[in-house]
Amino acid sequence: MIDLDITTLIEAWKTGGLLIALALVLIGAGLGCSESPFLQRVGGFLFPAAFSTAVFWWTESIALAIFTFVLWLVIPVVQAFIFIRQMRVPKNRHLESIPTAGFEFADLHELSYIWQKHGFEIVDDCELVPSSPRQVYRFLLSPDSRRLVVLGWVQQGSYLVTYSTLSSWAENGQHWMVSNCPLPYGLKPLPQMRVWHCPLAEDPKEIIELFDEFLELNEVASRSMPELQIPETAIKTWNDWIHLQTEYNLREGWLKTVGKEKLEIAYSLRGILGAFKQVFVQLIKT
Repeated sequence: MIDLDITTLIEAWKTGGLLIALALVLIGAGLGCSESPFLQRVGGFLFPAAFSTAVFWWTESIALAIFTFVLWLVIPVVQAFIFIRQMRVPKNRHLESIPTAGFEFADLHELSYIWQKHGFEIVDDCELVPSSPRQVYRFLLSPDSRRLVVLGWVQQGSYLVTYSTLSSWAENGQHWMVSNCPLPYGLKPLPQMRVWHCPLAEDPKEIIELFDEFLELNEVASRSMPELQIPETAIKTWNDWIHLQTEYNLREGWLKTVGKEKLEIAYSLRGILGAFKQVFVQLIKT
């Protein structure tokens, strides 16, 4: 009779632990649907916590539960590290003007229409070649030619991302930029660049307000660049920026050339750690 009672208590203990773990999973899923980035991160944290709780209640081992929790967090980081380490892109990529008519670029056209309602005019569309994932850009210029909008359209299989970048140049040549790209910058910015990464700013009106604030706080006056009205000049300006960014990161050790003919570039260990630092800082700020 005593053995039966003990067995029953053990089973009840394990069942209670599993119910608590299930509750944490449900709470985490609910928080993951929240509009608050902070609550979303808390929700993501509850999943490994739930799994570790279940392990502890089932094995009664605190060490094993902690190991499970750490392992849950480390595995995605290791997978991302391996993926980034194996990435290879051609060194001499460039932008080519292309037509973007059709349903394929519906998201790009919809985003462009909103910017046009704020007075920006389309300059041209182009594609980064060769490139994987596929990357298409649309350039729009403000009426006073002081601000250039670059809309990004990035597709990898069924995964599609669109984002906005608003730029201007000061008289001293500094490049000021606000971007809502959901991914971190990923490279070391050029010394003459000042970047404000605002992934939560979805509406163009909000991006414009943030950009005004950015320039005002730093007492920057944008210079007029009417030459950007010419499609070839706009593409060349962005193309030069891409190449300067690449060469700078090669010199700084964030990137390295690979392959027998050194025609491809890849992240160095320093670059991977720098990119992970950007991700961590972004998680804290948002």
